[in-house]
Amino acid sequence: MQILPPRWKYWHDMEWRPQLRKLRDPARENRRGFLRRQRSWKLKTTRLRRRRKWSRCEVHRPVCSASKWYHYSGTLIARRQKELVRQTWALEKSETARKADEELLDQLQSRCDELRAQHAEAELQLAEVEGHNRHATDRTRKELVLRVNRCLRGYACWEVTARERMTLREMEIRAAALMSGDNRSRRRLAKRLESFLSRSRYAIANLEAEVASVLRRFGLRRRADEWTGRKLVSSGGSHRRHSR
Repeated sequence: MQILPPRWKYWHDMEWRPQLRKLRDPARENRRGFLRRQRSWKLKTTRLRRRRKWSRCEVHRPVCSASKWYHYSGTLIARRQKELVRQTWALEKSETARKADEELLDQLQSRCDELRAQHAEAELQLAEVEGHNRHATDRTRKELVLRVNRCLRGYACWEVTARERMTLREMEIRAAALMSGDNRSRRRLAKRLESFLSRSRYAIANLEAEVASVLRRFGLRRRADEWTGRKLVSSGGSHRRHSR
């Protein structure tokens, strides 16, 4: 009994393989031919189908492109129409707004012209009123200054005259008493007369300063200076009279 090697476990060994190959070769060839024919037939069929498809596409391509272009042009036209409508509406709206702005601007311009005219008229009226008030104020001030000056002059003259009369009368009385009294009474009388004369001079100076300040307050500085000089002259003459 022959023992097969471990790798040849089946009945086909090296001796039988060539015979099996010979038996299988025709079947293989037939199968290969069938497959080759089938593949070529499929290729031919595919080519024919592709040619038919291409021919159809070539024939219908202008129609398809025309239909597509027509559809695209219709869509584009509709889009452009919508855009045109939107722009037209925006233009009408802007035109309406522009007209409204122009009307409002005209109204504001006319109102500004009216207000300018009223302002000019009011300025003229104000200038006239200010002129009348200025003239009235000047006239009233002048009249008031004249009255005050007259009153102050009269009052000052009266007070100075009264002071002089009182001073002269008291001096006469004191002189008579001095002639009839002793030395002590004479000295006392001389002191009193001197104090009285100094008080009268001080009162006259205060009165003159008050009159001058009132005249300066009314804007009559020149008249105040003239009044002060006149009073100084008169007071000097009266003092000279008293000294005599």
